Amino acid sequence: MIRYRSFLNTDVPLIVDVWRSQPQIPGLFSALAIDQLDMHVLSKPYFDSRGLILAVEDQENGTRPLGFVHVGFAPLASMDELDLNTGIVSQLKVVPGDHAASVAAELLRLGLNHLKESGATVAYAGSRYPHAPFYLGLYGGSRVPGVLENDEIAVSAFREAGFKSDDSVKSLKRKLSGFRPLMDRDQMTVRRQFQVITTEDPEETSWWECCLFSMAERERFTLSTKNQIEPAGSVSYWDMLPIATESGTTSRGLYDLQISPSFRGKGLATYLVSESLKILSQRGVGEVEVEVRQSDSASLGLFEKLGFETISVAHQMSLPL
Repeated sequence: MIRYRSFLNTDVPLIVDVWRSQPQIPGLFSALAIDQLDMHVLSKPYFDSRGLILAVEDQENGTRPLGFVHVGFAPLASMDELDLNTGIVSQLKVVPGDHAASVAAELLRLGLNHLKESGATVAYAGSRYPHAPFYLGLYGGSRVPGVLENDEIAVSAFREAGFKSDDSVKSLKRKLSGFRPLMDRDQMTVRRQFQVITTEDPEETSWWECCLFSMAERERFTLSTKNQIEPAGSVSYWDMLPIATESGTTSRGLYDLQISPSFRGKGLATYLVSESLKILSQRGVGEVEVEVRQSDSASLGLFEKLGFETISVAHQMSLPL
C-alpha cells in the first residue's frame, strides 16, 4: 500500500534514492549525496517540512521510496521575505515504473493543496530565477530554469494537472579555450570609454541572493565610465557546484546581467560579457553556462554571437490556484 506523508528527518536517504533513480538527462546532477541535499535544500532558512511530501511503500525489509514533491514560495519583489501568494513546485520526482504516472499525479495534487492552504493564488512548475528557492546546483545549470524538457514524467504530470506553458528557457554553454573578445569599430569605441572592474565574492544585494548563493564562489564584473562617475552595468557568475563537477572542467554560471537603462543599445552588454569571459578564461575557467528565455531574442542573439550553443531546453509553466 502506498502512503503519502510529509518529510521526516530520517527520510533524507530515501529522497537521495529517488533522485538517483532518475534517467540521466542534461541538467540533472545524478550523483546526489546526502550532504549535498542538506546544503542545497534542507538547510535553507525557509525550508518547511510540510512542503516536502513523500510517497512510500512499506515492505518487510523496510520502507521503499516511490517519489516526492517539494513545494515552496517565491520572494517578494523586495527580496527580503517570502511571497506566500506565489507558489513554486520546486521538484516532482518519482521512481520510473508502472506506478510513476499515478504517484506523480497524487504527489502533485497534495503539493498544490499545501500551496493553496498556505495562501498561494498561482503555482509555477519548476523554478524561474530568481523564483528558485531550492535545488540550485542540482538541477538546471546557471539557474533553475523550470522543468527540463527531458524530465518526461514531471512534464507530463504538470500538463495533466492543467499547467500551461508560459515560455521556454534555453541553457547555453561556451567553452573558453581559445576565446577572443569580439572586436569591431563599435566595440573599440566602448573600450576607449569604459572599464571593467572585478570583484571577488561580492556582497549579496539582498536576503534572497544570500539564501541562494551563500554556498558558492562568485565573481562580479562591473562596467563603468573611465572616470568611474557612473556605473553602466554588471555581470555576475557563480561556480555551479556540485553540478559542474560532471563536466570535468572548471565551470561558471552566468546568473545576472544588468545594463543601466541610459546605456542600453550601445553594445555595452556584448563588451561586458566578452571582457568577463576573457578574464575567466585567463583564470583557468574552462566553460560558462547561461540560461535565456526563448522569448528574449536580444539576449539569445548576444550569447549566440559570442559562440554559446544550446545544450538543453526547459519549460516554464503555471497554474492559477
